[in-house]
Amino acid sequence: MATSTSREEPFLLPSTQDHHESGTNELKGNSNANSIRRGFLTGESSEHPYGYPAALCLFRASQKLLKTTLSTKSPSLTGPLAGISQNSGLRPSLMRHYETFPFRKRCADGPISGDQQPISAPPQDVVYSLLDRYLNHINFFVPVFEADDLYAAIRECFQSDGPPIDPAWLVCLNSIVLLTLQLDCQVARRSDFKTNPWSSSSQVISDALNNCYRALDDPHALSQPTVVNIQARIMLALVTREFFITSAFERACSSACQLARSMGLYRSVGMDESALKSRERLYWILYGMDKARVFFSGNSPDLHFFDSEFQPRISTSDIPPEVHFHAIASHMMTVWEEIYIGLYSARAVRSGASYRKDQVHRLQRLCDESLPLIPPLRSHNPGLRLMQLEIKYCYHVSKSLIHRCDQTVEGRQITHDHAVSALQIMTDVFEEPVTPSSCLVLGR
Repeated sequence: MATSTSREEPFLLPSTQDHHESGTNELKGNSNANSIRRGFLTGESSEHPYGYPAALCLFRASQKLLKTTLSTKSPSLTGPLAGISQNSGLRPSLMRHYETFPFRKRCADGPISGDQQPISAPPQDVVYSLLDRYLNHINFFVPVFEADDLYAAIRECFQSDGPPIDPAWLVCLNSIVLLTLQLDCQVARRSDFKTNPWSSSSQVISDALNNCYRALDDPHALSQPTVVNIQARIMLALVTREFFITSAFERACSSACQLARSMGLYRSVGMDESALKSRERLYWILYGMDKARVFFSGNSPDLHFFDSEFQPRISTSDIPPEVHFHAIASHMMTVWEEIYIGLYSARAVRSGASYRKDQVHRLQRLCDESLPLIPPLRSHNPGLRLMQLEIKYCYHVSKSLIHRCDQTVEGRQITHDHAVSALQIMTDVFEEPVTPSSCLVLGR
């Protein structure tokens, strides 16, 4: 392994770092530019087309508009665009921009390859040194584990005379190490600390990343329909979102959702209260990640609210504030599902402009029903304040996703206003005191 204590960018994607040459070579050597191998997750050798991320729709629309502007036959252009199209002095510059437009080529991506070694556990002292920070910050916003259950499981994992550790728990432990050290680095970076936690833990990080590669490369490691495998796949998806390219997150998240469906995680029949609570919590985590994935990639969701027997508990007054905020966030993700189906799905496109216009009005009302659910925050808990800001941000993004499909002047103005409000919330979070939670929410 090659390490460097002076590396300026400690959070580079693993596929670009020199101590992962085998994975990098395989990524670079893939010549099929519009597909990714799913075999490492599904055991299949078929290829899955990977669409452009949803944000690139804006680039594509701009590219088409630029092409129209450059055309000599563009009678439909009016206003400034018409003047630009007739300005011969601008045409060479516009043509150069059009020819070098970003993302003209298809997104190249290849499989992630492990080293065929068994998944190993991170050092016990490292896990225990990071555990409180993980639970107080990362798990606070994405509650994959109950604290008591996690401590008990880790004690069992590190028993000297105990049975071999379940590979799912090995993945969880390595993911906890990676996510917490990454958060430490973000805090240090924003605080201008001279000490870089990344450099001082380079061997631990490299080993943990290699273990994640092994888990991603093994289609059978986390395939059994168990709760701990769901937890491991969620943690693996969080790691891929933080460290890997977008398509790796797409695959990890999708495989976690498929496992959840295969074990009926969205069902509530025949469960005792404790098991039901755990399954419901994991379901809503996966459901929210799935909806984020949809608007990252433009691909359709794997989990659907109309299938679920769970409902967000947004009207319960006797639950802790953080649980209430999680429930509101889950409710807003159900709105995102409606936004995708009504405006961004193939069915919505086939139905035409008039249908989508009606959907804009319907979804606007549905989204506005979420706003009164966000309570005024009376607590001085900074974590709860950050949760509230994140939910408000989600609301403004939801409105932008809706009204960007409204091509009227009023619709564009509403989109602009909500985009500005969302950016202002990002600024508000950035101006919060630099803490692990504020860095975490800013990243989210």
